[in-house]
Amino acid sequence: MPFQTSKPEIVASRVLRRHGVFFLLLLLPLVSLVSVHVGLLTAFVFTFIVPGLIFHRFFSLKLHEIIVFVPVFSVLASTQLIYYLSRAFGYSREIIFASFLVLAIVYGMLKSQKTSAYTFRDFLKTIWLNKALLLIFLLIFAISAVVLYRSVWFENDLGIVITGSNWQDTPLHYEIIESINNGNFPPEMPYYAGDSISYHYFVDFHTAILEKTYGFLPKLLPFLNSAFILVFALSIYSLARVNGKRAAIFATLIATFGWGISYIGLFSALTSGQFNPATNYMYQYNGFFGLPPIFDNLLQQRPMLVGLPVFAFVLALLRDMENKNRIILSGVVTGLLFPFNAVAFICAYAAYFVSLLLNSNY
Repeated sequence: MPFQTSKPEIVASRVLRRHGVFFLLLLLPLVSLVSVHVGLLTAFVFTFIVPGLIFHRFFSLKLHEIIVFVPVFSVLASTQLIYYLSRAFGYSREIIFASFLVLAIVYGMLKSQKTSAYTFRDFLKTIWLNKALLLIFLLIFAISAVVLYRSVWFENDLGIVITGSNWQDTPLHYEIIESINNGNFPPEMPYYAGDSISYHYFVDFHTAILEKTYGFLPKLLPFLNSAFILVFALSIYSLARVNGKRAAIFATLIATFGWGISYIGLFSALTSGQFNPATNYMYQYNGFFGLPPIFDNLLQQRPMLVGLPVFAFVLALLRDMENKNRIILSGVVTGLLFPFNAVAFICAYAAYFVSLLLNSNY
């Protein structure tokens, strides 16, 4: 007798196929209350993916723009949401998961009313057809992670190693993150009690949110920095994609690992046989090559990790001034950027203002 599927089973199967992601998003914050490992995974999903998946359907973005919009907008929006909920109800692990539930409900409501131009299968298919591109982005992430793993919070027999050309910034970021998670919210300066923080600290607040779901996790910092460097690479690729795939790949590699001519010192040492692994060839304070590569800046200049991808994304959006939705989106992400990186906000706002000025019809 052939196997027959009952009607309720068919209906249940269709519901799961259509709303499976929604049910999973509802379940994750609830399970996170009893599992710190699931909590950390949930925090990644809801601060890097979900808000972007919710709102990308309202804007006419190309696929290579969506892969930038999703992480960029997710970080900006989720951090702002949790900040204001925490101001109203107190900063806690429960408030963080409550905000995730809100996002899950919004996702379910909008998904049933407004379909997306691209499905998850479209993303998988695109990745599968662009294996070389995927390899390049994975390599950028891997190089960043390896460098940071050995230079930021690396424990050995002598203690904890924090190094790099801008090593002194890292303890400040740790102070902000850990003090927030130990009751300093809204944060005062961690090294000057009673004085409200004037630093653009929201990238550290984003890290604090993720760590809050798990517990003390200092190695989270190098991993997140690597992830943001990957997002920066994606943003450059998206910005340059209009010039063709090959040009976009070269632009991505040059923008991520290049800047100035400070690599000459490294190449000179290698060719002359004078290379010393303890010497930093990327940044010379008293030498001719004073401008460090952007990669060196990204490793520890944490506000730049959000500021630069957003700025590049705004420039990409402003290419098409005929599309009002893209103009609105560029203004929204520019406004959300301010507490993450004030300098990048000024640059993005200047680009936005000049574009509007040159297209006075708007």
